Amino acid sequence: PESAPPPVAVAVKVFKTSILVFKDRDRYVQGEFRFRRGYSKASSRKMVAMWAEKEFRNLRRLHAAGLNVPRPLLQRQNVLLMTFFAQRAAAPTPAPAPAA
Repeated sequence: PESAPPPVAVAVKVFKTSILVFKDRDRYVQGEFRFRRGYSKASSRKMVAMWAEKEFRNLRRLHAAGLNVPRPLLQRQNVLLMTFFAQRAAAPTPAPAPAA
């Protein structure tokens, strides 16, 4: 019988969609092809989804070039799934609770 592949640790990165103030947005999107005609300052959800897509593409390029980066697995809207690696095994750490 065929043996099952070894389990792969994954990391999930969720980009916050509630960023209402981002002072340096213009510099961040400068030179980005998708923003060549400008961007809607009223649609932060779309902007965040594009950032997730941009990070996914960048990780894919870096991984393909042989750099030691997480291998991107999936990107949907503002969520990025990638392989997780660490120098030593550690228990997953939940994100800190937002300050009140």
